[in-house]
Amino acid sequence: MKIFVIPSKFNEYFDTYDKKDHTFWNKECKEILELKSLIRAHYLTETNNTCFYCRHQIPSQHGRYWDIDHILPKSLYTKFLFESENLIVSCVDCNSAKGNKNPHKSRKTNVKNLPKGSDKYIFIHPFYDNYDDHIQIKKTAEPNHHFLIKKTDKGAKTIEFCNLSRFFQSYSDWDNVSFKTIEVTDELLDSTQTLSKQDIQTLINSHLNQAQKLAALLAEA
Repeated sequence: MKIFVIPSKFNEYFDTYDKKDHTFWNKECKEILELKSLIRAHYLTETNNTCFYCRHQIPSQHGRYWDIDHILPKSLYTKFLFESENLIVSCVDCNSAKGNKNPHKSRKTNVKNLPKGSDKYIFIHPFYDNYDDHIQIKKTAEPNHHFLIKKTDKGAKTIEFCNLSRFFQSYSDWDNVSFKTIEVTDELLDSTQTLSKQDIQTLINSHLNQAQKLAALLAEA
C-alpha cells in the first residue's frame, strides 16, 4: 500500500503546532479539514473502500463511516501527529475499539523519532507487515462478511485491539443483547416451566457466555 505523502504546502501550518496538545488535530480549520480529506481519499482509493484492520468494505467514502487512525495514539505520541507513516484510514468501529491502546513494543512514549519496522510493533502495522501473514480471513455465506482468525501473536493482538471478534457476534445474532433477551424470555413464557426472574436471567447469561466463549475460541483458532 502506497503511503500518503503530506504535501509541503501544509508545513507552514504544522509549524504552529507545539507538538504537545494532540487536540490540535480536531481543529475545524480549513488546513486540517483539507488534510483529512486528502488522507481519506488516498487510502480509500488505495484499498477500494476497505478498512485495513477488519478488511470489511464500505461502499462510501463519507467521513461518517471512516476515521483517520493514528497508529501510535495521538494522545500518547503527540509529536507524531502529522507523521505520514503514523496515519491510516480505518472504519469508525475499528478506530473506536483501538482507542488509545499502545501497539509500540517497548510501550515507551518519550521516543524522539517515529519507530519504524515490523519489530517495533506488537500488532499488524499497515506499512511494515503483511496482513495475510498474521490473520486468516474466513468468508461466510453473507455478502461482505467474514471472520478473522489469528495466525500469529500479532494477529491475535490486532483482533484484541480492534475488537474484530465483533463480526462473529454479529453473525451469531448476539450483538443486540436487548433483542436476544426478549427472544429468550418469550420462549420461556411459552413453555410449561415455572421459572423465577432469576432463573430467566441465569438462562440468558448462560446463552451470552456461550456466545462469548465461541468468540474467544475464534480469536484463538
